[in-house]
Parts: sequence; C-alpha cells; structure tokens
Amino acid sequence: MVGFTTNQTARINVLNLNSTATPATAANCTVELAFYGPQTPSTSSSTANPVNGPLVGQSYVTNFAPGASTFLDLPRASVTSETAARAQIRAAVTINPSEVPASIGASATNGYCNVFITLEVFDSTGSTVFLASDTRLIPAVYAVIVRNPFK
Repeated sequence: MVGFTTNQTARINVLNLNSTATPATAANCTVELAFYGPQTPSTSSSTANPVNGPLVGQSYVTNFAPGASTFLDLPRASVTSETAARAQIRAAVTINPSEVPASIGASATNGYCNVFITLEVFDSTGSTVFLASDTRLIPAVYAVIVRNPFK
C-alpha cells in the first residue's frame, strides 16, 4: 500500500515487454489496472472485495500489443471513501482478467503478456514524489510492493 495526500495523483504504468518480432495475435493480451482502498472490516456494509478492499479506480486495455504501454491515474480528490487528507491505496494489475465488462468482452484478447509495472505518486506540478517498480505475483494479479529503496 502507499499513501498520498491533497494535490497528489497516483499512477500505475504498465509496459508489455513481449517482443514485437513475435506474432502480434499471439502476444496481445487484456490488462486490468485497478486501485483499491484499504481493506474494510468484515462487519462493514461496504461493497468491498474481501481481499482487495473497495475499488476506487479501474481501467481495462484490450488487445494490449507488444511494446505498448498504458497507465491509470487516480487523483487524491477522487478517493472519497477516506475523509482524512492522506489516503491509503493499493495498486493491482491483472493480466487476462477472468471477468471483463460486457462492453469490451468481444474485443478482449487472452494471449501471454510479460509486463513491467511501476507505481508513482506525483504532485500538482507534475513532479514525481514516489516511484516503485518492485512487483510480486499474487495468484492471477500483479501487485506493486512498496519498499524503501534507500535501505
């Protein structure tokens, strides 16, 4: 998880590392980028995913080609589930998600993708204040694991 505050934006960046020399149809995939809030107690009436917490931002990219990149931004102001100035969030990227909205279902491709993921937080001037690129595979989901790079 990572925290961000007023006038900051969190961004997930994803790059398809597959070679462009391979057949494009076999190397394309669908990726889901998502931000989740902190996990809510099981007694809560929230519609939170029991593993991920409440979904606060989401995007799907179908036909994600080799060499292509994409991102998802989440401004702090759009996280209304937390009233304090500082909000805690978690970023996740799912390759070939098992469920996609009906509006994109027909265009979703389920090829193999090798991806590189970063999570950054930047301020209203565009200056990056935090960057993480250490990801871990959680069954069916890549999650950004935040470590102190200065240790």
